[in-house]
Amino acid sequence: MRQSYSTADTEADRQRLDKDPLLHLNDIGFWDRNVTFVQASNLTRTGCHVLADKGNLIASAPAALMMWGHGGSVHGRHAMLWRRGAKIELGSVFANWSSGLDLRRQISLAKLVARDVCGARHFRIADDSSSMAPDVGAHAAGQEDSSGRRETDKRVDIVIKRLDRPKIVPSTDMIRNLVYAPRSRSVRRAVINGRIALEAGRFPHQAERLTVVDIRAAAAGLFRQMGYTVNLNQLSPRTIR
Repeated sequence: MRQSYSTADTEADRQRLDKDPLLHLNDIGFWDRNVTFVQASNLTRTGCHVLADKGNLIASAPAALMMWGHGGSVHGRHAMLWRRGAKIELGSVFANWSSGLDLRRQISLAKLVARDVCGARHFRIADDSSSMAPDVGAHAAGQEDSSGRRETDKRVDIVIKRLDRPKIVPSTDMIRNLVYAPRSRSVRRAVINGRIALEAGRFPHQAERLTVVDIRAAAAGLFRQMGYTVNLNQLSPRTIR
C-alpha cells in the first residue's frame, strides 16, 4: 500500500482526518503486520513511532523518490526507523525511471541519504544497508522461512563479483567498495536457487532478444489504450544486440 508518498497527499490526509494518517489507520484497526507500506517518505514522528511499534515493513526505492522530488532526501525518516528496528526493503521501480534496476545503487543511495538527512557520516555503516537486501527482501516476499541469509534448509541466491574492475581497486574495504563503487556492474555470475541465472552479463536460460521485442510491443499497446501515439524504437529480434 502506497502511503505518505508526497507532501501534498500526506497533508491532504491530515486535513481530512484531523490527525496523522498512520495514526488514523492504526486507530481504526486497518492494518496488521502483513501490510507493507510503499515509500512512506513523508512520515511524522508520530507515524514513525506507530510503524516501529507495529513492526510493519516499508518498501522504498530511493532513486524514484528523488525523481519526483518529494523531499525524501531532505526530511525522510527511514534511517530513524531502521535504527529503531523497523524493516526497510530496498528496490527499484523500473529501468527508465531513474532506478536502473540496480539494487546496489538503491543501497548506496539509501546509505548516503541517511547520512545527509541526519548530518552524521557514521549514521549507517555499509553492513547495515547491505543486509536490507537479502533478509528484508525475503520478508517482503513472504519467504523469510525459506530464503534470505545462508542458513540450513534455506534457498540461497549467490552473486559472484569480479575483483579486477578499475572501480573496485584498491580493495581496502570490500564491503565499502561493493556498496559505493561498482554497484551491480561487477557481477560475473548469479545463482538463484541452485541454477545459474546470469553468466558474464547474459541470461543463459532466457531469450533476451525476444523478451525485449515483447516488452516494446506491450508498451506500445499500453500507450494506444491510453490514447497516446508514441513512436517507440522498433527493433526486430535480428537487430537487437
